[in-house]
Amino acid sequence: MKIWLESAVSPVIFIHHPVLDIGTWMDREHPLKNRKDVEEIINSAGKKVHLICGHYHQYHEKSSEFISQIIAPAVSYQIPYGKNYQADTSSFGYLMLDWDDGILNYKIVDFNK
Repeated sequence: MKIWLESAVSPVIFIHHPVLDIGTWMDREHPLKNRKDVEEIINSAGKKVHLICGHYHQYHEKSSEFISQIIAPAVSYQIPYGKNYQADTSSFGYLMLDWDDGILNYKIVDFNK
């Protein structure tokens, strides 16, 4: 990944687990096991990298100096932001992506039951 990142012009990484911690129950109970290693590799490229991920069953954006992380909502159920696990089956959604001339555009599509 490190070699690819160094040569990529506008890198986008699709990864199941988020790399940046957002302080949720999922971060505490089910984080990416080598999160800090992955973050260091991305940061060492010295350029902005888009991360598209899921796993948390909620829409969320977080950025750092070199990482722009978008967590997509789940198509099944959501887990509201909070300290404890709680399933919200009243809504679901997905992330629609468009790559146009090197620019990543996206739209959150939400549904309520």
